[in-house]
Amino acid sequence: LRFIVPAVMYAAERIVTIRRTRQPVTLLSVTSMKPNVFSLEIEKSGPFEMKTNGREPYSEGQYCFINCPHLSQFQWHPFTISSAPFDKTVTFHIRKSIPGSWTDELYDYLLSLGDSKTGRVTFSRNIGAERVSGKIIGPDGLALLKIDGPHSAPTQHISKYENVMVIGAGIGVTPVASASKSVVFHKWRTSVGKVFPNNGYFYWVVSHRDVDSFRWLIRLIKDCQDEVSHQRSKATSAYQHKFEFHIFVTSAKNPKPVKLHIAKEDELSFWGAKTEEGGIAKTKGPFDESTLYSALKCPVLGEVKQLGNVYVHNGRPNWRAEFARVKAYHPESTIGVAFCGNEHIAKDLKRQSAAFSNVEQNSLFRLHLENF
Repeated sequence: LRFIVPAVMYAAERIVTIRRTRQPVTLLSVTSMKPNVFSLEIEKSGPFEMKTNGREPYSEGQYCFINCPHLSQFQWHPFTISSAPFDKTVTFHIRKSIPGSWTDELYDYLLSLGDSKTGRVTFSRNIGAERVSGKIIGPDGLALLKIDGPHSAPTQHISKYENVMVIGAGIGVTPVASASKSVVFHKWRTSVGKVFPNNGYFYWVVSHRDVDSFRWLIRLIKDCQDEVSHQRSKATSAYQHKFEFHIFVTSAKNPKPVKLHIAKEDELSFWGAKTEEGGIAKTKGPFDESTLYSALKCPVLGEVKQLGNVYVHNGRPNWRAEFARVKAYHPESTIGVAFCGNEHIAKDLKRQSAAFSNVEQNSLFRLHLENF
C-alpha cells in the first residue's frame, strides 16, 4: 500500500501535466534586445486562458516550463513570467546563454521565422480566409512552443499584505518586474482608498557586469516612476501609496561614466518595449532611461543616487538597516517580504525577518522565498 499511494499520486500528476502541456500556445512576437536578451509575447489563451471565475490565469512572478519541440521534445526550461497578470498578453524575458545552448538555439530558430531587421518578429496565421495574429505551428509541423505552468512563486502573495518588500537578485529579478508593474499600473491605478499592497518597497541586487542584460528592466522602472508621478499629479490621494525602488550595484570596479546617443529606430532593440504604447499624455518622472542607465553603470561609492523614487546604491544591501527603516514607517503591522535569488541573501532575510518581528508589538515580517 505504501508504494501504491505514491504511484497513484505520481500517475495523476503526470496525466495533469500531459493534458496541460497539450494546450496550444499562440506566439505573437519575439523581440531581440542587445546584447543578449529576447522576449516572447504570447496570447492569453491555452495555458493562459482566463479562469472561469473571472480571475487572471496567473499571479505576479509565477513561472512556467517552456519546451520547443523543434529543438527537443524532452528539454523543458523554467522562466518567470515578466508581464503583470492584468496585461493583455503574456511575456517572458529570456537571457541567451553561450553559443549552442538551448536559449541561443531558441533565439536563432524563432527569429529565422520572420524579418528581424527591426529587432522584432511578429507572427500571424490563416484561419480559413482570415489572417489572424499569432502562430501555433512551426514550418516543421510541430508546435512552436509548449508550456507547463504557471507554477507558484513568492511574489504571488503580495496581495495579502498592506505593506510589502519585494526583492530580487540576479536572474531572480523578473518577479520584481512583474510585481512592481502589477502594483503601480493596476492595483494603485484602478482602486480607490486603501489597497493591498498599499505601500511597495522594491529591491534589485545586480552585478555591475550584468547591467546591460537588464536594460529592459531599466525601461520598466522608468515607466513605473512615470506612472507614480502621473497618479500623484492627478490626485493628492495617490500620495498615500509609498513607492520606493532601490537598486544595489555590486562588483563595480573602477566604473566609468557613459554617454548614450540612441537613434529612435534603435530604441526597441536597446531598451525593449515600453509598458504602455501611445495613449494619453502623462506627467513624466524626473529622469529618463539613459539617466538611470548611466547611474547604474557608474555608481558612486559611499553615495546614494536618488532619481525620483528610485535609489541607486554602490555595493551590497544592509538588510538590517532596510528592515529597521521599513518597520519604522509601518509600526504595528504585518509586512510581506518576497524574495527570489541566491541562498546567501535568503539566509540574511530570514535572520532579519525573525529579528524585527515582535508578536507583543504586533509587528511581523512574513517571508516568502525561492532561492537557488
